Amino acid sequence: MTEVSVDEPSAEENASEDIVWVMTGELGYPEAIQTAGTVAAPLLAGFSLTMVALLLPTISNADRTFARWGDLALGFLMAAAILLIMAVQCAMHARSYQVTPDELMSWWGRPGGRPTPAILHNQKVHANKNRYWAAWTRWTYDLGIVLLMAALPLMVLPPGKIPMGRWFIEIITIIGFVVEASWVMWVNRPRRKQSATA
Repeated sequence: MTEVSVDEPSAEENASEDIVWVMTGELGYPEAIQTAGTVAAPLLAGFSLTMVALLLPTISNADRTFARWGDLALGFLMAAAILLIMAVQCAMHARSYQVTPDELMSWWGRPGGRPTPAILHNQKVHANKNRYWAAWTRWTYDLGIVLLMAALPLMVLPPGKIPMGRWFIEIITIIGFVVEASWVMWVNRPRRKQSATA
Protein backbone atom coordinates (compact mmCIF):
# COMPACT_ATOMS: atom_id res chain seq x y z
CA MET A 1 0.00 0.00 0.00
CA THR A 2 1.40 3.37 -1.06
CA GLU A 3 1.24 6.22 1.45
CA VAL A 4 0.83 9.79 0.25
CA SER A 5 2.75 12.29 2.32
CA VAL A 6 1.37 15.73 3.15
CA ASP A 7 3.78 18.59 2.53
CA GLU A 8 4.09 21.21 5.24
CA PRO A 9 2.55 24.60 4.40
CA SER A 10 4.43 27.83 4.77
CA ALA A 11 3.93 30.23 7.71
CA GLU A 12 1.94 32.56 5.43
CA GLU A 13 -0.42 29.75 4.47
CA ASN A 14 -0.85 28.74 8.11
CA ALA A 15 -1.77 32.30 9.04
CA SER A 16 -4.39 32.68 6.32
CA GLU A 17 -8.03 32.34 7.37
CA ASP A 18 -9.45 32.17 3.84
CA ILE A 19 -10.17 28.81 2.25
CA VAL A 20 -8.77 29.13 -1.26
CA TRP A 21 -8.74 26.18 -3.66
CA VAL A 22 -6.37 26.66 -6.59
CA MET A 23 -7.97 26.02 -9.98
CA THR A 24 -6.13 24.75 -13.06
CA GLY A 25 -8.24 26.69 -15.54
CA GLU A 26 -11.87 26.43 -16.60
CA LEU A 27 -13.94 23.99 -14.55
CA GLY A 28 -13.90 21.38 -17.31
CA TYR A 29 -10.27 21.96 -18.36
CA PRO A 30 -8.69 18.94 -16.60
CA GLU A 31 -11.22 16.55 -18.14
CA ALA A 32 -10.80 18.18 -21.55
CA ILE A 33 -7.05 17.63 -21.33
CA GLN A 34 -7.61 13.98 -20.41
CA THR A 35 -9.95 13.49 -23.37
CA ALA A 36 -7.45 15.07 -25.74
CA GLY A 37 -4.49 13.13 -24.38
CA THR A 38 -6.08 9.70 -23.93
CA VAL A 39 -8.68 9.53 -26.73
CA ALA A 40 -8.02 12.00 -29.55
CA ALA A 41 -4.20 11.97 -29.49
CA PRO A 42 -3.83 8.16 -29.84
CA LEU A 43 -6.33 8.10 -32.72
CA LEU A 44 -4.59 10.94 -34.55
CA ALA A 45 -1.17 9.38 -33.93
CA GLY A 46 -2.45 6.11 -35.40
CA PHE A 47 -3.80 7.97 -38.44
CA SER A 48 -0.44 9.73 -38.93
CA LEU A 49 1.49 6.47 -38.76
CA THR A 50 -0.95 4.85 -41.19
CA MET A 51 -0.33 7.63 -43.68
CA VAL A 52 3.41 7.22 -43.17
CA ALA A 53 3.05 3.54 -44.09
CA LEU A 54 1.17 4.54 -47.25
CA LEU A 55 3.73 7.17 -48.24
CA LEU A 56 6.89 5.14 -47.65
CA PRO A 57 6.55 2.90 -50.75
CA THR A 58 5.90 5.92 -52.98
CA ILE A 59 8.81 8.14 -51.95
CA SER A 60 11.28 5.46 -53.04
CA ASN A 61 9.65 5.46 -56.47
CA ALA A 62 11.35 7.82 -58.90
CA ASP A 63 7.99 8.48 -60.59
CA ARG A 64 6.53 9.98 -57.40
CA THR A 65 3.15 8.48 -58.20
CA PHE A 66 1.46 9.54 -54.96
CA ALA A 67 2.50 13.08 -54.02
CA ARG A 68 4.81 15.72 -55.42
CA TRP A 69 6.55 16.43 -52.11
CA GLY A 70 6.17 13.06 -50.42
CA ASP A 71 9.39 13.40 -48.40
CA LEU A 72 8.25 16.65 -46.81
CA ALA A 73 4.78 15.26 -46.11
CA LEU A 74 6.39 12.20 -44.55
CA GLY A 75 8.49 14.39 -42.27
CA PHE A 76 5.45 16.33 -41.09
CA LEU A 77 3.50 13.13 -40.46
CA MET A 78 6.32 11.55 -38.46
CA ALA A 79 6.75 14.70 -36.37
CA ALA A 80 2.98 14.85 -35.79
CA ALA A 81 2.86 11.21 -34.67
CA ILE A 82 5.75 11.72 -32.23
CA LEU A 83 4.17 14.85 -30.72
CA LEU A 84 0.79 13.16 -30.35
CA ILE A 85 2.39 10.19 -28.60
CA MET A 86 4.14 12.66 -26.29
CA ALA A 87 0.74 14.22 -25.58
CA VAL A 88 -0.46 10.84 -24.31
CA GLN A 89 2.49 10.62 -21.92
CA CYS A 90 2.00 14.19 -20.68
CA ALA A 91 -1.73 13.58 -20.13
CA MET A 92 -0.88 10.57 -17.96
CA HIS A 93 1.36 12.73 -15.77
CA ALA A 94 -1.30 15.45 -15.60
CA ARG A 95 -3.87 12.90 -14.45
CA SER A 96 -1.60 11.76 -11.60
CA TYR A 97 -1.86 15.28 -10.10
CA GLN A 98 -5.57 15.82 -10.85
CA VAL A 99 -7.43 15.87 -7.54
CA THR A 100 -10.62 17.55 -6.32
CA PRO A 101 -11.07 19.29 -2.95
CA ASP A 102 -13.65 16.65 -1.93
CA GLU A 103 -11.13 13.88 -2.59
CA LEU A 104 -8.50 15.63 -0.50
CA MET A 105 -10.93 16.15 2.37
CA SER A 106 -11.98 12.48 2.26
CA TRP A 107 -8.42 11.14 2.11
CA TRP A 108 -7.29 13.09 5.15
CA GLY A 109 -10.38 12.36 7.26
CA ARG A 110 -12.15 15.72 7.19
CA PRO A 111 -15.23 15.18 4.96
CA GLY A 112 -17.55 18.17 5.27
CA GLY A 113 -15.17 19.97 7.61
CA ARG A 114 -12.85 22.91 7.25
CA PRO A 115 -9.62 22.09 5.37
CA THR A 116 -6.39 22.50 7.27
CA PRO A 117 -3.57 24.69 5.90
CA ALA A 118 -1.69 21.47 5.06
CA ILE A 119 -4.56 20.22 2.89
CA LEU A 120 -4.86 23.59 1.13
CA HIS A 121 -1.11 23.63 0.55
CA ASN A 122 -1.11 20.15 -0.97
CA GLN A 123 -4.05 20.99 -3.19
CA LYS A 124 -2.10 24.01 -4.44
CA VAL A 125 1.00 21.87 -5.12
CA HIS A 126 -1.02 19.27 -7.02
CA ALA A 127 -2.89 21.96 -8.99
CA ASN A 128 0.36 23.61 -10.06
CA LYS A 129 1.86 20.30 -11.20
CA ASN A 130 -1.37 19.38 -12.98
CA ARG A 131 -1.31 22.75 -14.73
CA TYR A 132 2.31 22.19 -15.77
CA TRP A 133 1.69 18.80 -17.37
CA ALA A 134 -1.65 19.91 -18.81
CA ALA A 135 0.17 22.75 -20.59
CA TRP A 136 2.66 20.27 -22.08
CA THR A 137 -0.23 18.04 -23.13
CA ARG A 138 -1.96 20.91 -24.84
CA TRP A 139 1.16 22.15 -26.65
CA THR A 140 2.23 18.73 -27.93
CA TYR A 141 -1.36 17.89 -28.92
CA ASP A 142 -1.98 21.21 -30.69
CA LEU A 143 1.39 21.25 -32.45
CA GLY A 144 0.88 17.64 -33.53
CA ILE A 145 -2.47 18.55 -35.10
CA VAL A 146 -0.95 21.59 -36.86
CA LEU A 147 1.80 19.43 -38.38
CA LEU A 148 -0.76 16.83 -39.41
CA MET A 149 -2.81 19.55 -41.10
CA ALA A 150 0.35 20.88 -42.76
CA ALA A 151 0.99 17.46 -44.31
CA LEU A 152 -2.44 17.31 -45.97
CA PRO A 153 -1.80 19.95 -48.69
CA LEU A 154 1.47 18.19 -49.53
CA MET A 155 -0.25 14.81 -49.80
CA VAL A 156 -3.06 15.87 -52.15
CA LEU A 157 -0.74 17.70 -54.59
CA PRO A 158 0.11 15.17 -57.33
CA PRO A 159 3.25 15.17 -59.47
CA GLY A 160 3.08 16.58 -62.95
CA LYS A 161 0.17 18.62 -64.26
CA ILE A 162 -2.43 19.47 -61.63
CA PRO A 163 -6.07 19.15 -62.72
CA MET A 164 -8.58 21.84 -61.76
CA GLY A 165 -10.43 19.53 -59.38
CA ARG A 166 -7.24 18.80 -57.46
CA TRP A 167 -6.57 22.53 -57.11
CA PHE A 168 -9.95 22.83 -55.38
CA ILE A 169 -8.95 20.12 -52.89
CA GLU A 170 -5.57 21.77 -52.40
CA ILE A 171 -7.14 25.13 -51.56
CA ILE A 172 -9.48 23.48 -49.04
CA THR A 173 -6.60 21.74 -47.24
CA ILE A 174 -4.55 24.96 -47.15
CA ILE A 175 -7.49 26.89 -45.69
CA GLY A 176 -7.94 24.13 -43.10
CA PHE A 177 -4.28 24.36 -42.12
CA VAL A 178 -4.39 28.17 -41.80
CA VAL A 179 -7.59 28.09 -39.74
CA GLU A 180 -6.25 25.38 -37.41
CA ALA A 181 -2.89 27.12 -36.92
CA SER A 182 -4.66 30.42 -36.18
CA TRP A 183 -7.03 28.70 -33.75
CA VAL A 184 -4.13 27.07 -31.89
CA MET A 185 -2.33 30.39 -31.49
CA TRP A 186 -5.52 32.08 -30.26
CA VAL A 187 -6.55 29.48 -27.68
CA ASN A 188 -3.00 29.24 -26.31
CA ARG A 189 -2.72 32.95 -25.59
CA PRO A 190 -1.56 33.77 -22.03
CA ARG A 191 -4.26 33.37 -19.37
CA ARG A 192 -4.59 34.46 -15.76
CA LYS A 193 -4.44 31.91 -12.97
CA GLN A 194 -7.72 31.26 -11.19
CA SER A 195 -8.61 30.38 -7.63
CA ALA A 196 -11.84 29.57 -5.81
CA THR A 197 -12.62 30.84 -2.35
CA ALA A 198 -14.91 28.70 -0.20
